[in-house]
Amino acid sequence: MNAYDEEPIEAACPVCGCSEGRQLWTVDCAESARHFVLPEADPQRHAELASHIALLWQADRCRVVRCSRCRFCFSWPFVAGDARFYALAYPNHGYPKWKWEYDAALDWIAAGQASNLDLLEIGAGNGAFAAALVERGIAKDRIVCTEFSAGGRAAIGVMGIRCLSDDVRDLSGPDWFARFDLVCMFQVLEHMDRLDELFARLAALIRPGGRLIAAVPNPAMIEFNELNGALRDMPPCHVGRWNADCFEQIGRRFGFQLDHSAVEPGRWTAMAKQFVGYRLLQRAQTPGSWANRAFRLRWRPLRRAAQAIMMLAAAIGALGRLHRLHPDLGNAMIVCLTRRPNRDGQSPAAKSSPDEMC
Repeated sequence: MNAYDEEPIEAACPVCGCSEGRQLWTVDCAESARHFVLPEADPQRHAELASHIALLWQADRCRVVRCSRCRFCFSWPFVAGDARFYALAYPNHGYPKWKWEYDAALDWIAAGQASNLDLLEIGAGNGAFAAALVERGIAKDRIVCTEFSAGGRAAIGVMGIRCLSDDVRDLSGPDWFARFDLVCMFQVLEHMDRLDELFARLAALIRPGGRLIAAVPNPAMIEFNELNGALRDMPPCHVGRWNADCFEQIGRRFGFQLDHSAVEPGRWTAMAKQFVGYRLLQRAQTPGSWANRAFRLRWRPLRRAAQAIMMLAAAIGALGRLHRLHPDLGNAMIVCLTRRPNRDGQSPAAKSSPDEMC
C-alpha cells in the first residue's frame, strides 16, 4: 500500500478508551491466513488457519485502527491469536540467539543491585535472557519464567530455572502478590489482548518501586514497511502497535510511571536487507506472481535459487525507497516503567476519568 485509508471509525481503544479512530486498512480471514501460510504451498493448512481466524474474530474481516487520542494501533476486533493459531501459523518456530533489547534491559538492570532482584520474564523463549541474568549474578531461584512452548520450557528447565506454562494473567493469590522487583517481557505485548486485565495483574505482581521493562516492535518501522510495499503487521498475530505515549497512559491508570524509552538504532545495511526481504514476502502473497511461484517450489535447491533471483529483483525494485531508511527505523522499542507506591499497600485498580476518555 502507498497510503492508509484514514477513514473515521468508532472503535474503543484498548489503551485509553477513546472511541474515535482512523481505519488504516482491513483484511479478511483468507488474506490474513495467506500472510502466514501460502495456499499454493499448503492448501490444507491455509484453509484450517483461515477457518480458525474466522472463529477467533467471529467475523470474516478485521480492521486495523489507529486511536485518535494516544495513537495506539489495534486490530478490531481486538482478539489475540491462541495456541491453535500459532501451531498452524508457525509450526517450525525458532528463537533468536540474542536481541538488541536484551542489552538495553541489562544496562538498565545494572544501574540497580542486580544480585538482589526477584525477577519474572514473561514469554521467555528458550531462556537466552534468563541465562544472561544468571551470568550477571542473579540466583536461579530468584528468577521465574513463563513460556507457552514446550521446547522453550524444556530448555529453561535444563538451566535449573523455574518455568511455567501459565498465562501471566492467571498468576494470582498471596504467593504472587508483590513478589517481583522486576518483570520483563520482550516482543510479547504486541501479541496480547485483555490489556486492562494484564496491567492489573502486573501491578499486583510488582512491588512498589519495582520496574516493568517491555520491548515491542518499533511503530515507525512498521509504518515504513506498510507504506512502502513490505509486510503488513498482521492480526491476529500482532494485535497492538505500541508507542511511548500508550505506555505512559495505560501505566498511569495502573499505578506505573514511564521512566525511560529507547528505540533500537538502525544500521542501514541490515535495514535494507530486511526491507527488501519483507517486500519479497509481501509480493509472494499475490497469487500467480513470480515471487509466489518461487516460494511454492517443492525442490529445495530450485526454490532457494529462485528466491535468490527474486530477492535481487526485489532489491532493484526497492532502489527508489532504500534512501528513505534512517537510524530511527530500528526493529525494537523498549520502555521502563516504575510501579508507584500505593498508600494502602494494595495493588492499584484501573483508574479512568473523563479527561482520559474521548
